[in-house]
Amino acid sequence: MCCVTGRVLARPLLARPYNSNNNADDIMYLGPALLFAAFASLFYVPGFLDLPLGVLTPRQCVSQTLFLVFTLIAFAALARSIELDPVWPWRPEFRRALNWLLGRTP
Repeated sequence: MCCVTGRVLARPLLARPYNSNNNADDIMYLGPALLFAAFASLFYVPGFLDLPLGVLTPRQCVSQTLFLVFTLIAFAALARSIELDPVWPWRPEFRRALNWLLGRTP
């Protein structure tokens, strides 16, 4: 809000509510979360925390860095999926579909 006029100058992107009619918001995030988790598992270095830094080879260091990056991306996609995807039981879309499948009235 502008302190002089009291009008709203701009709305932040995060302030808009979820709208199921907007096609850009209907993207499923669970698939990318699983995909990036699979990528992260390819770069896992067993016993990484037990290795002294002087013993690490450059290959192990790069591999562990890629593991951390893909794991963080997978966690972010999973969090976005939990927030927006209709496949989770606490979402209204899931309850609506389940009620429809079970023949219950809304």
